[in-house]
Amino acid sequence: QPKREEHYFRNQLVLDLTNPVVQDFVFKVVDDLFVKNPELAYIKWDCNAVIYNAYSASLKNQTHLYVDYVRGLYKVLERIRAKYPKVPMMLCSGGGGRVDYAALQYFTEFWPSDNTDPLERIYIQWEYSHFYPAIATSNHVTEWGKQPLKFRVDVAMMGKLGFDIVVHDLPEKDLKFCQ
Repeated sequence: QPKREEHYFRNQLVLDLTNPVVQDFVFKVVDDLFVKNPELAYIKWDCNAVIYNAYSASLKNQTHLYVDYVRGLYKVLERIRAKYPKVPMMLCSGGGGRVDYAALQYFTEFWPSDNTDPLERIYIQWEYSHFYPAIATSNHVTEWGKQPLKFRVDVAMMGKLGFDIVVHDLPEKDLKFCQ
């Protein structure tokens, strides 16, 4: 906002996706990555940043900022999907609350929370299951929690199962179980 200090969240500012010029810029960044690195096979899109001092220099009606921001995001995603229709895309959004049904048309999966403690994750995944199909929820086995590996795997496999653990540190019986 004019005459207000910038407020950084994780040393970041949010790009103004209400602005078509910024939409073009964001698309070009993603497109250039794929053109220069055709072996890229996955996109993780992080929408966790909070918009502080919400304001758009290009928007006439500031009361529409959040709605127009989402519309701008979807315009970028439509272009990415049109050019790269088969690339899997994860919406990392739990903390930012950016999961919604409209996003399902662009993303192959959601990352509901960075909290991967299996006991706490059960509640997170259960609540997600009231609104979203399990296949859209990405769940990973991690070192969080004190539960046995089987329990962590059982919880994570209630959606798209992934592993964020150091495999070579696993005991032989756990490695065999995971295989």
